[in-house]
Amino acid sequence: MIAAALSIPAGAGPLLAQSLSNQNLTTYLLSIAGVVALLVLAGAAVMMYRKRLFRAESDIGTAGSMFDELHRLRRQGLMTEEEYTLARKKLATRASEAMDRRAAAQGAKSTPRSSRPR
Repeated sequence: MIAAALSIPAGAGPLLAQSLSNQNLTTYLLSIAGVVALLVLAGAAVMMYRKRLFRAESDIGTAGSMFDELHRLRRQGLMTEEEYTLARKKLATRASEAMDRRAAAQGAKSTPRSSRPR
């Protein structure tokens, strides 16, 4: 009866139903693919954020290993005492500045708006 109202030839009803099923399945699969793509993008964004976060933390560890390297060079006689002192002071200044920048950035993130100076 519905097939006659839509002027669909007799016997085409099951094909139409199967076609509609295929459309629903296609829509469903495309929706699933979209969700998976969004999850992959979100995961990539989290990984990039973590990489940036851990890179900033590794700067301090790098400064410590650089102090060790300077000390080793001085002990081996590859660096004079004056060169060692100058390099150590520069490295200490850079490490201190990096820690100050990090503390300022973390302070700005964690300080509530109401307690910030105006």
